[in-house]
Amino acid sequence: MKRFSMLFPVILILVLVAAQCAVPTTQAPPPATEAPATEAPATEAPPEAPTVGHPALEDGKITIAWIPKALNNPVFELGRDGAFVKAEELTNMGPYEVEIQYVGPVASDMAEQARVMEDMIAQGVDAIGVSCNDPDGCIDPINTAIEAGIEVMTWDSDAPDSDRFTYLGVSNYDGG
Repeated sequence: MKRFSMLFPVILILVLVAAQCAVPTTQAPPPATEAPATEAPATEAPPEAPTVGHPALEDGKITIAWIPKALNNPVFELGRDGAFVKAEELTNMGPYEVEIQYVGPVASDMAEQARVMEDMIAQGVDAIGVSCNDPDGCIDPINTAIEAGIEVMTWDSDAPDSDRFTYLGVSNYDGG
């Protein structure tokens, strides 16, 4: 379980960085045609520079809010530590700085977790990974984040009726 807890933030960071690093290709201009002899030759516009693949990358920094059910749970601290380590590794690899904000309610409390998520949305983080205290209670904050252009995944505890892009977890029943 300890090893799996450390994988959550690593997988989130890798998925987000891989998805965000894709740079769309620019279309080539249509082939030039000869202008009629009576008109002045057309000047060709300079090609457009490729654009950044995702708005989150425009500032060269990826900020991820990592939100556990509660800050007082040592299992989640393992995931936090793994997220900080991977963020540092990815920053050193470049070309983007990766920052983790480990925030959450002190104890498992859905109302407080929703407030924390709202704060992260207001701060304009690029992505959120959240272990939901209540699957129904997380739906509105998750969907609000997505509407604001923030990528959201759930881990450990899901909100399957939300618009999150993925859930990462294990079956506690199958895990024994």
